[in-house]
Amino acid sequence: MIVKTLILLCLLFNIQAQELDSVEFLQWHLQKSELYTNSKKYIKRLKNRVKRNEIIGLELISAEASDERVESKFGHSLFRFVDNDNDPGNDITISFVADVDGPKASNLAGVVGKYGVYPEVKSLRLFVKQYVKDQSRPLERYIIPASSEMIDSLIVTLDLWWEELLSSRKEIYLESLSNARKEAQLKGRELFGEDGFEIFELKFFDTENQIDMTRSFGIVQKGDLPYLDDTQRDKALYLQAYQRSYDELYLKEDEVFLNLFGELWKIKKNESILSIMNHDINVATKEAISHFGHSEIKLFRIVDRNLQESGFYALTKEHLEKLDILKKVEISLLVKNLRVKSAASEGLGKYTFFSNNCAGAVIKFLKKSNFPHKRTRGIQGRVPVKLHKWMSRSLLVPYPSFVIDGAQKLRNKIARILGFSAKEFLDYRFPEHQWSIISKYISNEDKFLFYDLYASKLPASYIEMVRREITGLEAPDYNQIYNIKLSENKLYTLCTNKECGSEVKNLLKKYWNKKEIKKVKKLIDRTGNNTFIYSGLKSRPEVLNHLKALKYLESDFGE
Repeated sequence: MIVKTLILLCLLFNIQAQELDSVEFLQWHLQKSELYTNSKKYIKRLKNRVKRNEIIGLELISAEASDERVESKFGHSLFRFVDNDNDPGNDITISFVADVDGPKASNLAGVVGKYGVYPEVKSLRLFVKQYVKDQSRPLERYIIPASSEMIDSLIVTLDLWWEELLSSRKEIYLESLSNARKEAQLKGRELFGEDGFEIFELKFFDTENQIDMTRSFGIVQKGDLPYLDDTQRDKALYLQAYQRSYDELYLKEDEVFLNLFGELWKIKKNESILSIMNHDINVATKEAISHFGHSEIKLFRIVDRNLQESGFYALTKEHLEKLDILKKVEISLLVKNLRVKSAASEGLGKYTFFSNNCAGAVIKFLKKSNFPHKRTRGIQGRVPVKLHKWMSRSLLVPYPSFVIDGAQKLRNKIARILGFSAKEFLDYRFPEHQWSIISKYISNEDKFLFYDLYASKLPASYIEMVRREITGLEAPDYNQIYNIKLSENKLYTLCTNKECGSEVKNLLKKYWNKKEIKKVKKLIDRTGNNTFIYSGLKSRPEVLNHLKALKYLESDFGE
């Protein structure tokens, strides 16, 4: 078993090494830096809201399970800080995710704990887009009654973990910079000899640190004349990559190639390809339109091995789609990217699917902040869609859930209108002639939601029909159409007396039926009836007093 695991790990790292020096990998890494920048911005915003006493409550949010990825099969857990501005969409929310080190996450790495855990922080509205709109996964909200001191302790923990992550990222960067420089030198000597090459830093503006930072090293073969600056080296880097790809095509007299900048295509000469020997793109465009009789054309610059331009090839888009491509060659820049290792904080640790996943990170978040907690995690503390049960057993979630399901309700309604089952509706392709049927039986509010859900997914002609129907109508509130309900502030507070407890119990009856309330109370009863009371459950006396005020716990519990 150990040998098999080692073999799999070797395969994993070899695959990543092959992808590491691609331009795509570098682009992904730059995009990932943006995620850190955004989270940093939202954490700062959250801390300011806490300082101004604008945070009135906490929620656990659970995303429905999905078959889209391995880690999604058990759902996902989010942690929400509810503020007092009556716009739930802008509430700051945390998602603990794997800090992957490449464009494609590895399932194996998620099992063995290769990735760190990273707090992705953004607004609830953005998470609604991610899960409800884009992935069709309803979100369940579970209120966590808490005091201001408890909220403050969470911010202290988040601040600590964030600083640990930033420190880890800085160390990783400096180590990666040194290693990439050495690897670039070795690669240059291997290809061009001891003195036949130069390396230079490829820098990009880092929005997180607001400075230019080296993300890669370019490796260029020395020319007849020395390079005067990095601009010349940069041009040589592309030219040499282009020439390697050009030579690999082995063009014959009856063949030409199309230059797509990142790729070269070798094709047979044929009558559908028009050669225009003019450098001016406007002149070339007019000549192509005149020749083909319409404007649905595509131009490709004609360049020789030294990137000297001599005109354009013109094809219709129809011919381009039917083109017989003899060979494709990627133009691969000779670069050595910094090896981006996953950062990890001491508190959050490494991500694993079945233990330190999003649910495990939420539990660590609560424990570190001295929230009541069970001694053991069990299955409920490991599976995100069951985490609310663990939290009820830990005396933290005493109420049933609210569900953000406006989109799901609309999809179900459309399925019923058209006579489909929920499963059949997944494959529905929305033929335009059926919009009149759908439109007849859904409300104007639903039409706005339909437009928001499908504007980027359906043909422009279909969406234009929907847009015409809602133009001139008063647009409903975003939170309203997605069913992101406001909750009574009282539900987020901790009671200290029976009067407050009675008031909260009356509110519960307003939102949920007896069966739903009893189901959650039963989970708390299982903890309350234990003979031995674990000390972690007594870490916040104010929580115990709240549950006693609700008569969920006996008055002598914890004493």
